[in-house]
Amino acid sequence: MKIILISYLFLFLLFSCDSNLEGNYQTSPKNAEEIGSTEGHRGVPGAPQAPSDLMSKRKIIRTGEMKFKVNSLEKSTKVIQALTEKCNGFISSMDQNNSNYLARNVLAVRIPTDQFDYFLFQMKEEALYADYIRVNAKDVTEEFIDIEGRLKNKKEVQRRYIEILQNKAKTVEDVLAAEEKIRVIQEEIESKEGRLRYLKDNISLSTIKIEMYQVTEQAEAAVVYKKGFFSKAVDAFANGWNFILELLVGLITIWPILLIVSLVVLFRKKLKRMIGKE
Repeated sequence: MKIILISYLFLFLLFSCDSNLEGNYQTSPKNAEEIGSTEGHRGVPGAPQAPSDLMSKRKIIRTGEMKFKVNSLEKSTKVIQALTEKCNGFISSMDQNNSNYLARNVLAVRIPTDQFDYFLFQMKEEALYADYIRVNAKDVTEEFIDIEGRLKNKKEVQRRYIEILQNKAKTVEDVLAAEEKIRVIQEEIESKEGRLRYLKDNISLSTIKIEMYQVTEQAEAAVVYKKGFFSKAVDAFANGWNFILELLVGLITIWPILLIVSLVVLFRKKLKRMIGKE
């Protein structure tokens, strides 16, 4: 009898373990969805932001400076004008000047940021010799986001003051106080909006300063005029007269010394006469 009971107990425990194992390996529909969604996100490009996506959201102001020598200043100026128009930019300033040895042209060009590298590459191709090429990138993302946030808050405060002015201001003092607050906030909003427009303009359009020059031929030497005998004689007479005048001026300058010397000479002569009489 004991053997039969032990056998039944053993079978019961065996079936219980099998059912628990099956229950542990069964997956509920909810868990299946979670696993499926997790696997679905694996390898999807849009799930984590790639570095390129992060860079595209940053606010960068790019500027450039370059100085180079060209073969023909006029031709290179036309090339820059055509290239600027092709890149949907514009020339904001131009200063061209010429000397005996050098012809220069200094330009400031505004180019869309996405055309910045292409424009610089084309300018390098135009140069015979590059004195320098400088590129600068300034990250203004933090300032841009800060201004946007402050601007949003200022507009919300302004809206509340306008509601107070329209619905809650009962006395003249309340109206004047609300209007003053609205005026001050409006000035702050305009200042922030102006700074935001400036940043947007410089972010969307890069500034490139270009100085190019062309070495020109040296100017012809001036013709040396040779004087004749009569001219030389006149100059010599004038120089002699000038010497006499300068000598007289020099004598006038040392008149105290001449006076002392004259007195000493007279005193010696008088002293000799007195000694001779004795």
